[in-house]
Amino acid sequence: MFGKLCKLELRYMMRNFLPLWGIVLVLAALNGFAISMDLDSNVTFGLLLMALVGVLIAMVVLCIVLIVQRFYNGLLKSEGYLMFTLPVKTGALILSKGLAALVVMVVSGVVGVLAFVLVVGRELAWSDLAEAVVYLFQESGATAGDLAIITIVTLLLMLAAVAFNIQMIYLAQAIGHMASNHRVGMSALAYLAIAMLLSTLGDLASNLLGLMNEDYLLNVLLEYDTLAEAVPTIAGAELVSAALYLAGTVIFFLITRYILDTRLNLD
Repeated sequence: MFGKLCKLELRYMMRNFLPLWGIVLVLAALNGFAISMDLDSNVTFGLLLMALVGVLIAMVVLCIVLIVQRFYNGLLKSEGYLMFTLPVKTGALILSKGLAALVVMVVSGVVGVLAFVLVVGRELAWSDLAEAVVYLFQESGATAGDLAIITIVTLLLMLAAVAFNIQMIYLAQAIGHMASNHRVGMSALAYLAIAMLLSTLGDLASNLLGLMNEDYLLNVLLEYDTLAEAVPTIAGAELVSAALYLAGTVIFFLITRYILDTRLNLD
């Protein structure tokens, strides 16, 4: 049943995003073609570029809107009467929506990168760029393995951060829905309150421990003679950050599940 829920959520998301992703890639390809034909000073190119930027912004906005809408409409409004009669636990309902939102966010990020490549790809000297990257790594003492480690850990950190923010949105909606009136506004206030609380706690931890601030990390990195020596420190810091994001995601998930199990008041 959990797999069916995930498939249902993904199907709904894809129905909205597939056309948008296609438009982004087509516009990016047209912009890249215009640049390769030296039409970058042409009015048509300006219109194409504006259209691409507008669609990219729309893609980001749609991601946020659908994350909010699918949770709100699916679990907190009348559709929730049906969802909560299904033979699955509340946690499965939350996870299915969260996983679908995470997939859409990741694919949207990949589409954004592909769009950039399509726009500037023909003008970039990829062989020269590759040689420059290899040269920099050779000079820094780093290896291909070091690059792979940093890349993988960075991607894990990004995924953890996205999952954290998705669950934070869900928690804010669940808290706001406990109000008797103005639930949308209360959800927005709850999100701001959570963000401010996290910022305060982060600043407090940094001041008390003297860690995870720019000056501290810069001083630590300057102690190493080569980039290769700094890789374990960089990867370790990113892993710690990813672990904190994942811990926060789990905590937000548990609180959200508790609210929906005990304090749910459907519209």
